[in-house]
Amino acid sequence: MRRLIAVIAALGAVGILAGCGHPYIPSSATSNGHHAAKATHAAPLLGVDVYGETLYTTAKIRQYGSEVLPYLHKTLKAQVVGLMWNMCTANKKANNIAPCASDIALHDGTMSPADVSVLAKMARKDGLQVAMRPIIRVGSALYWNDPKKSWEGYISPGNYEGWFKSLLAAYTPYLKIAKKVHAEQFVAGTELYSLKNSFWWDYFFINAHEICGCQVSYSAQDTEFIDNAQNLPKVSNYGTDLYPALHLPSSASQQSVTTGWEKALAKVPKAKLEVTSLDEISIRATAGAYQHPSNWAAPGPSDSWVQARYYTAACKTAAHYHMQALFFYFVPINDDPAHPINFPAYFIGQGNRGGEAIAACRKILATGAIN
Repeated sequence: MRRLIAVIAALGAVGILAGCGHPYIPSSATSNGHHAAKATHAAPLLGVDVYGETLYTTAKIRQYGSEVLPYLHKTLKAQVVGLMWNMCTANKKANNIAPCASDIALHDGTMSPADVSVLAKMARKDGLQVAMRPIIRVGSALYWNDPKKSWEGYISPGNYEGWFKSLLAAYTPYLKIAKKVHAEQFVAGTELYSLKNSFWWDYFFINAHEICGCQVSYSAQDTEFIDNAQNLPKVSNYGTDLYPALHLPSSASQQSVTTGWEKALAKVPKAKLEVTSLDEISIRATAGAYQHPSNWAAPGPSDSWVQARYYTAACKTAAHYHMQALFFYFVPINDDPAHPINFPAYFIGQGNRGGEAIAACRKILATGAIN
């Protein structure tokens, strides 16, 4: 789901952008021309999401993985990769989840369990820990960029029992892969807002954990996480897709941007933040982006410092609150660090200030350097 709705809830100098999950992404951005640490980690883990949004051949997966994964570890200094792929449901009332139909022209489909396994094993060899986070797509791929039609938060099946059993069945092959590759975490639900109160989550989490032997988590929408934690599914570790909307000019200092990030989470109990991962952090490198960081389609002149300061602020906030991990969203699996896709919200490639900020984050997290 791509977020476009911009309902702002004021929190001092900062607002939290309400609405649906992952950023609104123009289709042009996807053509070529992320988990929570276990409690034993003293510092938050630095993660980067790698997203495979279509079905590829295994040969292509190996090629792409050999280009992207070493870059994450060696250049971005990441410790963990969040592997992401799509699953589908026909509409918000449907009672089943399944792999997405593949249509190369629409850049859709589902990475197979075998291909996720290939990427996970390659990541391990490159020294990366592994998290997995499938995303549920609603309806036709033609409308995946329309938050009013395709946000997973609108999913409200007629038969909850059937839906959760279908979800478990659809994820089981991937959960088995997670066990084989010793994945640290499997994020089984992302922003399933309408389902958050269902008692069927207990059934799902118990069985999913038994299959993968790993931490099974739920990633909440930002306002859902901050204001309604008592209504979230009961898990030992939380996740949230956080897009603080900062009412700041593009020229704002690093301290101002960091303060805005910290205020976004100030009302959340510290004990809760210490068992929480920031599962999705993103902003485009353009002037004006602080006001609506999740809208990747908003216009604005290029300003790479906006992205760099926002990323640094997220990193300092994770260190400040002793959080579990943070994941920068995202690197397309088919991107090439030597010839990166030119899109303002992406951050790989030589001289990219956003990528440089991610690489510098590792030291911030390790030393607890807040300001």
